[in-house]
Formats: sequence, structure tokens, C-alpha cells
Amino acid sequence: MRKLAVEQDILDLLRSADGVTTHDVAERLAISISTASKYLEALKREGRVADTPVGPAKVWRLPETMPALQDFDHLKRNLTLSGNGAVLLFEERAAIAPAEGLHALHRELERADPAVARRALYAMGHAMGRHVARVAAGRTKAVGAELLRASLGYLSLKGWGKHSITAFDPARPRLAVRSFATLLAKGAGQKAPADHVVAGALAGVFSAVTGVNGVGKETRCRAAGGPYCEFVVEPG
Repeated sequence: MRKLAVEQDILDLLRSADGVTTHDVAERLAISISTASKYLEALKREGRVADTPVGPAKVWRLPETMPALQDFDHLKRNLTLSGNGAVLLFEERAAIAPAEGLHALHRELERADPAVARRALYAMGHAMGRHVARVAAGRTKAVGAELLRASLGYLSLKGWGKHSITAFDPARPRLAVRSFATLLAKGAGQKAPADHVVAGALAGVFSAVTGVNGVGKETRCRAAGGPYCEFVVEPG
């Protein structure tokens, strides 16, 4: 393959997916991981791509799509404590709870009735997803794929992991997301898909942005030992 052709293929891939790993680039372009890494590092030196370390991996994006909303200073500027003790995040009431408490709630719900647990956690996430999409729309004036990215940035600021869009087809519509550091997967005490809150949140964001009722499904879970979770949202 010619150098310019490979570089252009990489840039085209990054335009269509918000965040891909070196392995993803190699797999999509049918080249070796070492070749993909060489080209990505060269493009980075030229300032044409940027990377974010996520565990042992690097997530690559075009510089203009780096998620500025997931910046700690942005969070500090929008987190306040009212006179009566209420925590406000982006002028909305919020609650800060340790992950251990959420894990305990999850386990107790699963023990009582797994089906009810899944529905309740999914509904909680769905409401949160629709809310962050409304906040993102009001603050960024973005639409379509850019509003999806902004909404996932706000979801991260609420502590629900880091999310990268791996595919978005507005015609179907269909959304695929890779999520890192999700809260419930590692505390579930099981190997089956466990992060029903994030599945619901992604469906809520999708529904609010596209106007189509979406159903979120976790297709890969960190509970099984992987470095990230993967979700798909489709009309349902």
C-alpha cells in the first residue's frame, strides 16, 4: 500500500468513528498492528491525529473531535454547592455516591428479582441519558453525531465511564459505543452483561438525539475480564 493511501484511509476511518484503538485501525484496514502504529504515530507527529491513553491502549481521534467536555476544569466550573447542601452539576440537582454503594444496590436488586433489577437500572440510565442529551443540546447547540459526542461527554462528567462512538449510521439509525471504566461491570460479581445503567443511558441519548426510540444492548462486558464494554443501540 502507498503511504498516502494508508494515511488517507486512517483519516477517513477516524472521521467516521469517534475513537478507535490501534488494533481497530489494523483490523479495519487489513494491515498489521505494527504498521498501523507506525502510521498513527507519524500522523500524530504531524498534528493530524491525537491519542488518549486508556489503560494499556491508545484511543485515536482527529484533533478537532477530542472530547473537550470531559475536561476536569469544565467540571469544576459547573459543580456547585447550594446554601441548603444540595450539589448542583450544570445547574441541576445531583448526588455523589461511592461506587461500592451502587454495587451493593445492584447485587441486592439482582438477588431479589434479576428481571426487575435489569428493568429498574435500565430505566434509571434511560432517564439520565435523555437528561444529558437535553443539557448538551442546550449548551453546545450541536446536532446529529456531534450532539451524540457532546452528550457522551456529559455522561462521563457524571462519573459513568468514558465512551467512544465506534459507529453511527444515521440512516438506519444505529449506534455502537465502546465504554471504558464503567461503574457497575466490575462490581457485579458475575460474567454476564451487567451494566444495564449504561445500556439504558446510551439508549436515552440515542432516542433524544435521533427522535427514534432506541433499545440499548451490551454486547461485551468488562465483567467477563476484558478492558472495556461494548454497546449497540438500535430502533426497537
